[in-house]
Amino acid sequence: MSTILSGIYAASMSVLKADLSLDIQGTLRHAKENLDDNGVGSVFFGSTGMGALISLQEKKQFIEALSKYKFKEQILTGTASTSLK
Repeated sequence: MSTILSGIYAASMSVLKADLSLDIQGTLRHAKENLDDNGVGSVFFGSTGMGALISLQEKKQFIEALSKYKFKEQILTGTASTSLK
């Protein structure tokens, strides 16, 4: 059975490394801090424009890492991509 989401899911920033690759653990720490401070949920790779800048491989790695956290059901991810592959 599906759960209907309610409340505010805030757009969240992606943490990047010096080489501009996604810092997955840093991004997950940021998500956890936001949830602890503010609430209901966070959205990554969507409304801030990062969806088109983060590679498909990094998005997959993020989702795989996220799946190991208890707060995984409070995170939404965008599907934007500039790739035709």
